[in-house]
Amino acid sequence: MLKRNYSYLVLAIFMVAGFILSGDAFSKPVCGTLDKCRSLRNHLHEQLVDQDSKEVRKILVSHLNLVNARIEELLSQSTEPETRTTHTGAVFTRDRSHVALNEAWRDPKGLIWGDIVKNEDGSIRYMVQSSEYMKKIGRPLPDGQLGAEEYCKSIGARLPTQEEFTRLREYMGARSGTHEGYSHHDDKILPNLNGHWFWSSSVYPSNTDYAYGFSGTDGYIVYYYYRYYNGGAVRCVVGR
Repeated sequence: MLKRNYSYLVLAIFMVAGFILSGDAFSKPVCGTLDKCRSLRNHLHEQLVDQDSKEVRKILVSHLNLVNARIEELLSQSTEPETRTTHTGAVFTRDRSHVALNEAWRDPKGLIWGDIVKNEDGSIRYMVQSSEYMKKIGRPLPDGQLGAEEYCKSIGARLPTQEEFTRLREYMGARSGTHEGYSHHDDKILPNLNGHWFWSSSVYPSNTDYAYGFSGTDGYIVYYYYRYYNGGAVRCVVGR
């Protein structure tokens, strides 16, 4: 096992170094343009998903942090705010007013959507819907562990409501009152949207043991997720 992990480590070092130093990805300390930096970031994310070795993951995360810092540097040099437009014409604007949200985008109504919450190693951080709810039902979380609602509050934000997720999917093509027409191809508007479902702050009126969840892949909004289920992804919002 040690030999196998060592082989992965050597492979990752040469792979990442080769990618960073290639003419397609390098002109300044890490990368020269936003497109090249984002291409490099996507490559590193793909490697993280498939990597089991802790040593290799540590190297990949280190490189990812350098790339993210370079992206922020390039964005800060721009005189015009970066925008992205959905296929329905909804314009999202890059917002850096809340650092804890990481890569955040402000929607046409002024709501700022943060990136998916991650662990320090770059993996997705899954949570129960509310640690306060867990206390209420006699199943408190270990000390220091937060639910989605409490985590967002801890960084000066909150969980999106069911209505806000409904509006988000309509920006991305869904017809009013249904997920039909939703295009997950617009997941490029908000990072890490496709492939995950997210907790909302809204609970089901007829049974408060359930909370609404949003599927970033197909636009479904459903109410039957038990709030104690430790498998929901989280993205926090700031604004109205």
